[in-house]
Amino acid sequence: MLYIANGLPTALLPLLQQKPHSLAVSFQDHRVQLQTSSFNHVDPRVKHESTRWEIRTEEGEYDRNMALDILTGNPHLTVLSISLHRLQPDTRYRWRVSFISSAGQKVTSDEQTFNTPIYDQKLKRFDLVPHFNRDVVVNLGDDSNDTVDGFAAFLVDDFVGANVTKPNIRSLPHQDGKVGIHQLGDYSSDNVLQLVEGQEEEPITVAAGEERYSAIRFLITGGGGDSDVPLRFVYTDGTTDEHVLLCEDWGHDMEQPGLAGSIRPNIVPVLNNLNQSGLGGGGEAALFEVSLDVNPRKKLKSIVLEAGKMKGEGGTQPTRFNLFAATGVWGTAETKNTE
Repeated sequence: MLYIANGLPTALLPLLQQKPHSLAVSFQDHRVQLQTSSFNHVDPRVKHESTRWEIRTEEGEYDRNMALDILTGNPHLTVLSISLHRLQPDTRYRWRVSFISSAGQKVTSDEQTFNTPIYDQKLKRFDLVPHFNRDVVVNLGDDSNDTVDGFAAFLVDDFVGANVTKPNIRSLPHQDGKVGIHQLGDYSSDNVLQLVEGQEEEPITVAAGEERYSAIRFLITGGGGDSDVPLRFVYTDGTTDEHVLLCEDWGHDMEQPGLAGSIRPNIVPVLNNLNQSGLGGGGEAALFEVSLDVNPRKKLKSIVLEAGKMKGEGGTQPTRFNLFAATGVWGTAETKNTE
C-alpha cells in the first residue's frame, strides 16, 4: 500500500528532505546560541513545521537523560538562544538537531560537540519545606507514606522493593539525597509539594531570596497523567513574567516512537528507571527537570505557583503534580575556552 502525504509517497519524503547541517555554537552575555542550516526540500509544498534541539553530556543518552530537549517553531526554526546556566560549566556536550516537516517527516543531523565556558556557577536551593504536604518516598523506619499517583511511591536504595530483580532498576539516592544540583527533602517527612487536579487551592508563593538569577530549575514528576501549572516570577520592582511549568507522568521515563516521543520537549528526565512501591508498581518511573529562564537584570522576589489553575489529563484518577525541589542558578562566565 502506498501512503501519500501532501501529494507525495511518504516513503520518498525522507530522501527528498535535506537533513540539518552546518551546526554552530556561540556564547555571549550568559547565553548559548545554537544555529543550524535552513530547511530544504525538493517539493516547495512541504514546509518547515518545527525544530527539535537535543543536548546530552558525554555520559547521557538522548532517549533517557538529556541535558536539554527543546522544540521550537517559527521564528526560531534555525536559531536557538538559551541561558548558559541551563548547562554546567566547563563541560563537554553533544547535540543534534531535527527538522520536522509539514508532511510529518523528521530528519536528524549528524551529532556535533561543544564545550561550555569556565565560569563560577552559583546555586540557591529554595526552601520548599514550608510548602511540602506529602511524603512520597518509602524508606526503612518510615511507615507513613503517601503516593505519587494514588497507587505507588518512590523507593530508596536501602529498601528491598518488588522490582529489585528487574534489569537497570535504580532507587532514589540513600546517602545524600542529591539529584544533580538539587537537594531532596527528608525521606521520613513530607518531601514534595503535591497539587491535585480539580482541587480549589490558593496560589503558593515561594520566596526567591531577592537575588539575580539566570534560570530556575525545577525537579518534578507527575502521577495519573501529564499536567501544566501556571506560575509567575515576581521581581522586586513589581514586574512579573508568566510561564507554564510542564510536568510529565512519572511513567514517561523513556521516549516512545513518534516525532516528539512520549516526553514533551523542554522536560528532561534526570533520574529514570526508578523503583516504585505499592500495587505492583511498574518500576520504571522518572524524575524530571524543567528549566525556565529568568531576567538576569532584575532581582527575583518570589515564585508564585497558580495551584488552582493546574490542568491535568482528567482521567479516572485525578492528575497529581509533585514538586521535589527548585534551584536558582547564576554566575559570571569567562569568554575563553568556548570551543
